[in-house]
Amino acid sequence: MLWRSMGLVLCLGVLTLDVLGGAARTVHAQASNAGPESIDGNAARAQTLFEQGTQLYRANDYAAAVPIFLEAARLGNAAAQLQVGWHYEFGKGVRRNPSEALRWYLAAARQGNSIAQCNAGTMYEKGMGDGENWMEAAHWYVQSAKQNDVGGLYNVGRAYEFGIGVPQNRSTAISLYRKAAAKGDSKAAFAYRNLRQIGGISFRTDQERQIFGLLPHNLPSDPAGRVFHNSRERLGYLKRERQANDAAQAWRTYDLDKHTYDEQKREYDQGSRGTRPTEQRRRRFRARGVDGVRNNAPARNFRHRMKTQKSGSPATKLGHNHRELKLEGLARALQAARPPAHYAPQQ
Repeated sequence: MLWRSMGLVLCLGVLTLDVLGGAARTVHAQASNAGPESIDGNAARAQTLFEQGTQLYRANDYAAAVPIFLEAARLGNAAAQLQVGWHYEFGKGVRRNPSEALRWYLAAARQGNSIAQCNAGTMYEKGMGDGENWMEAAHWYVQSAKQNDVGGLYNVGRAYEFGIGVPQNRSTAISLYRKAAAKGDSKAAFAYRNLRQIGGISFRTDQERQIFGLLPHNLPSDPAGRVFHNSRERLGYLKRERQANDAAQAWRTYDLDKHTYDEQKREYDQGSRGTRPTEQRRRRFRARGVDGVRNNAPARNFRHRMKTQKSGSPATKLGHNHRELKLEGLARALQAARPPAHYAPQQ
């Protein structure tokens, strides 16, 4: 089983956040590789604006940088579009607006920006801006991975591990994690080691893990080949798997209890055929004082106990010895342990 909650990689242009570690590292936004001689006037102006905005960003003057980035983005500069998306997503220098963030990420993604493609996939997976759409998330993760973007490779690995918009496939996930790890991604290296060494289904979030409890047992295997379209669908699948596990465990417990009861009953039935009538007859004789020594002390004591005990008590009924009481207790426990009607018997 895999007890870990896999975090998303936010493949941001200017700031890349490590969700699992909480650390942040600053990188320069992607710029156009084309020379000034090969771009038109609008592209040249957009590039100049982008560089001006980058200087303000590095000075932490986000409020002044956003309008400049926005102007460059409107002129079609992919790096500026990526940058504007980041500002809208995290509310840096502008009011936070996930819908606008997704719109600008998609604008850059359609121009082939691998970081924007990864970010758009993340937005769709998390349901930010336009609701959850894991098919779109997987599409943009794949586009990013095709360009060997480390974040794209890692998130495509997650998609195949959890069935996010693609058929769940452990071996494909391991292969993609290995590629991302080779590029220096520590989270991918961790996922690669664990997915190879540990069997059983893994959990995408803490909410998924809580379905099976803190110390889960008998986890189901991977949902191989299954495609999930959103988190609600995956959570529903896991809840059904938990119910099936509970049903199987309940029937295993019931079968063990029934086996114990059947063994005790068989031993009792075998013993009662030869000894029980004789014991009852002997007790009746002793109660009447005709066991060879009339009115002896054992007979008087037996009659005294019969008078002082409540007549309705099982202990006073002739034939209800210790083994009978134990058998009745097992029968009551067996009835109580029987799984609910909505638990299908274990196949």
